[in-house]
Amino acid sequence: MKYGYIVFTAGLLFVLSGCSLKYSVAVESINNRQQLQDKTFILAAGNKDVKTNDLQFQEYACQLASALEHKGYRQVDSGNISDAAIEIFLSYGVGDPQKHEYAYTEPVWGQVGTNIRRYATVERRDDGRIEYYSHEMADPEYGITGYVTRTREYTSYTKFIVIDAYSLKERDSEDRLKPLWKTTITFADSSPELRRYFPYMITAAYPHIGENTGRAINVTIDKDSELISEICGISFK
Repeated sequence: MKYGYIVFTAGLLFVLSGCSLKYSVAVESINNRQQLQDKTFILAAGNKDVKTNDLQFQEYACQLASALEHKGYRQVDSGNISDAAIEIFLSYGVGDPQKHEYAYTEPVWGQVGTNIRRYATVERRDDGRIEYYSHEMADPEYGITGYVTRTREYTSYTKFIVIDAYSLKERDSEDRLKPLWKTTITFADSSPELRRYFPYMITAAYPHIGENTGRAINVTIDKDSELISEICGISFK
């Protein structure tokens, strides 16, 4: 297992803005810069040994198809492949757990000095004389005496979605399907669960799917975003 070292963790897994929790999703998309005239498509499983009748694939495929349809694509039945111009492969998964260590400092509290309080008292004797007495009291003063460095560890899991689009109408010089575009979406936090975050990842990446980002970019999405229901076609909380 690889170990990473950082100084602080704020914003590593999520962004907290006011009272709204936001997830930070990484998106990288590239295309062949050709304008697509026909956006009819079929969906296929990109993961090895995953079939299109797999229930988990079907759930993810429905969310992706909904997002694509919001971008002007139109899904056709996989049994009518001749009616489609594009074949889109959906791959997904969760990477191996990654151990991270971070360092932080915290103050050490202790006595930093003594505050001497002086006061006087007056006492009248039985014979009428007045006696004056002076007193001292030492009160300890507390504060920061120094700092100590501590280290902690946490584990993160990178969830990924890879979407590859190929033309069903054109082939390259080696008679292979011609690639049209590819979009990669990743999100890392302490949970190994992909299903919970899949709609967030698709919704965050939605504007960039099939486009050309030029580089990997970070997109934030609100935990309670209403776009999830609109883009992915599900009610998700």
